[in-house]
Amino acid sequence: MIFGTQKNPKGPSFGKSRTINKNISGHSLKFSAPPSKDPFSNIESWEDEPDDIDLLDKNSYKPTEISDSDINKHLLWSRIYSNIWEFRGLPIIDGYCGSLTMLINLHEVDDLPVNESLLKDEILTKEAIRILQISNARDFNTGISYDPFDLTEHQWPSHIGPLNLQWVTLNNNEWLYFENQPLVENKNQYLWHIAIDEKHYLRCIFSIKRSAMNAGNPFRIENHVSKDNFLDFMYKIMETMEVNLSAESASRKPTAQSHQAGNKRPHYKLTPDQIEEAKHVMYMWSAKGFTENGKDENSDHRASPEDVSAFIENYLQPRLLPGGHPPSNSLNLDYNECKQKTSTTA
Repeated sequence: MIFGTQKNPKGPSFGKSRTINKNISGHSLKFSAPPSKDPFSNIESWEDEPDDIDLLDKNSYKPTEISDSDINKHLLWSRIYSNIWEFRGLPIIDGYCGSLTMLINLHEVDDLPVNESLLKDEILTKEAIRILQISNARDFNTGISYDPFDLTEHQWPSHIGPLNLQWVTLNNNEWLYFENQPLVENKNQYLWHIAIDEKHYLRCIFSIKRSAMNAGNPFRIENHVSKDNFLDFMYKIMETMEVNLSAESASRKPTAQSHQAGNKRPHYKLTPDQIEEAKHVMYMWSAKGFTENGKDENSDHRASPEDVSAFIENYLQPRLLPGGHPPSNSLNLDYNECKQKTSTTA
């Protein structure tokens, strides 16, 4: 299509893609992506990360930003790729409709129990969820109350996840995939993970930020700007993604996988309390940046609790990606267990 619309925004041409190669201490990462098209950010340069990465270079890593210093030194990460593309609707009428940011981080986990390995699906899943929960636990918003006598300073979560967790086969690689749904701001995250050795894994983060007039929150934006073209663009990139492990890691992976009971893959279940809290937060913020037609500006412009609840319940339903495999057993981990692990690990 020559022009997009607000409902169907047009992104960059994938025909302009070129091959990106990364050498990570004997592991190779190869994929295709178009050049950057940055709409508004203040980042001066994208794709300026080195093509050769040394896993043992501690100076290239940053600590995960959490309060416990003991955990900081065990959970390290390094940015190895970054890019951004804008999506637009009709010129002048719609204009900018959003952007897709792609980040690839290299994570090092240095506090695994003896004889445990990220090459084992269960361990990779736990660590991927741990990082997500750490990020979400630090991202709270100050809750609002319409009761003039309620002086409590509520702390509400700004996201709910992981959602739609599954394993996806791409170019003979197995990726752990899940999503992170915003409850306040318009920024959806789609995360892909793959282990490259016992202590290191790659985390590909695709962030979709959509924009429209009179749709300033995650519930209302769904009726204005579709995610479909953003997601299609993400899939096109991931379909080109190839990871080749070093000979040493490739030889160790079958042994690590053989220790999984019945060769079953792990899963994660949100608790009922997490789900109900997410419904409440999204409902309470459903008037942010939104005015319902025909209502006085001092009226309540929130959506109905039933509509928000239905949206969350629908999002919780599994949606298999091409090449996706549903996880076949449960880790029975909830938020409190993940939080306990991050605060007691030494």
